[in-house]
Amino acid sequence: MTAQKRLLTLFAFAAPVFVLDLLLKHWVLDHMAFRATIPLLDGWFALTHARNEGAAWSMLAGQKWLLVTFAVVASGAIIWHASKAKTAKPTYIAALGLLLGGAVGNLVDRLRWGWVVDMFDLQNGSGKNVFPIFNVADIAINVGVGLLLLLSFIEARREKRAKAAQRA
Repeated sequence: MTAQKRLLTLFAFAAPVFVLDLLLKHWVLDHMAFRATIPLLDGWFALTHARNEGAAWSMLAGQKWLLVTFAVVASGAIIWHASKAKTAKPTYIAALGLLLGGAVGNLVDRLRWGWVVDMFDLQNGSGKNVFPIFNVADIAINVGVGLLLLLSFIEARREKRAKAAQRA
């Protein structure tokens, strides 16, 4: 896969994540008061307008410029790595694209408002929040990380089998 094709694949996954994240965040900001909730699956899942000044689970809350710097560096590293990863499979580049789309989506929020707009609210059946409220960018980042871990696990098993076959 050429560098051009790797970057095209990277951005083909990053762009829809970014656009969907941006559109949904704007919808929430335009149509919901802060802390308002719209039940979608009564008692189990809702849209709740929330703000997160930190990273996952509000870690590093109030550290806007540290989080901005990390997102910019991570985004640059993802783009650079994707352009240089000559043996990378398309699924690996796609996972990096999910990470990039999510990182840039949350980065734009931090630069515009100093916090990230969150809206997906998992509940316990009686409407009580049971997990930190999150957004499309967060989903993409987690799926991207999960896919990278899975690909790493598969590659490690493949290498282990190849070594075992050489010894036999």
